[in-house]
Amino acid sequence: MDSKLSLAQRAIELAQKWQDRASELVNEHDSKFHVQMNKMLSNPMDKILLIELMDQSFRSKTPKRVADQVQFLFDKYGMASFFTTSERFLMWLFDNIG
Repeated sequence: MDSKLSLAQRAIELAQKWQDRASELVNEHDSKFHVQMNKMLSNPMDKILLIELMDQSFRSKTPKRVADQVQFLFDKYGMASFFTTSERFLMWLFDNIG
């Protein structure tokens, strides 16, 4: 039993070492992406919107049909909270200018 505990403890220590090293290697882009993904994962409706956007984006080969479906999804769900300011602006342009 002690050998199993020892193995488990060593595994935990190794995992902690790897996590510490990974944290050291995180750059600004990674940090921003992490924040954005946490926002997405915290809101169930945002996850649904993202899944449906990906589904509809690749379902049709016709750009007009894809644009219509994207517009429909934003009308249905609204603006996702995980989009950055620049992404929100691009969606506004898409919605208002086409």
